[in-house]
Amino acid sequence: MVLNQKGTAVSYRCPECGTWVTSIVGVFSLTADMLRLKCPCKGSEMTLLYAKDKKIRLTVPCFLCPQPHSFTVSSQLFFDKDLFALPCAYSGIDICFLGKEQAVSEAIKQSDNELMELLGESGYDGFAAVREKQNTEMV
Repeated sequence: MVLNQKGTAVSYRCPECGTWVTSIVGVFSLTADMLRLKCPCKGSEMTLLYAKDKKIRLTVPCFLCPQPHSFTVSSQLFFDKDLFALPCAYSGIDICFLGKEQAVSEAIKQSDNELMELLGESGYDGFAAVREKQNTEMV
């Protein structure tokens, strides 16, 4: 008998390069210890921790804020929901998606469209222009 491992897709936008970092997180991989999802550009990482109270604590990098955001969700929500979005506390823009792989993929496309529309309304031609402006303001 083969058991299908329960898993969920987790995705966040890297604040350094702007790409979505997506991984399937299985229940067994999460119970071992802290799990880190790192962007290939090495500019960010998201952490997931399965706590003793059976809740999952996530630390999600935010492409709008200088600091990551912390969230706590139940394991039932994490593994059973078709789609769940975690927003930036300051802007309300979704920075992380959890759920079924297809639903997360569709949410990413919609989020990209909404972000490009917002950037266009603000006079930016893309995500890189926003990061460039933020970096010059920090100097």
